[in-house]
Amino acid sequence: MGVAGPVDNNTVEFTNVTHWSVVDGTAISQSLNIPHFTLINDFTAAGYGVLALREKDYIRMTDVQPQEGAVKIVIGPGTGLGQGILVKGIGSKYYDPVASEGGHVDFSVRN
Repeated sequence: MGVAGPVDNNTVEFTNVTHWSVVDGTAISQSLNIPHFTLINDFTAAGYGVLALREKDYIRMTDVQPQEGAVKIVIGPGTGLGQGILVKGIGSKYYDPVASEGGHVDFSVRN
């Protein structure tokens, strides 16, 4: 399950949600009597979702054609300014999503 906040050892303390305690994926798994319940960052989840998009699912902002194996990005507002990249290692068939938090980086205006 994708959650807003950094996931550490299958637990999360939700970003900007102070009235919830720490959520533990392993405790949820045991409570629901299911083998696995894994928490992942919401922009890691969004990265996986981007990989499922087809041309008909989005609007192109430029005329640049995607290149097979090129880095992909996902960005969006939420509890902060979430962002993530998807990278494919040399020789790998699969992308690995890497989440980040854009609200914690500097923004340099160019014009």
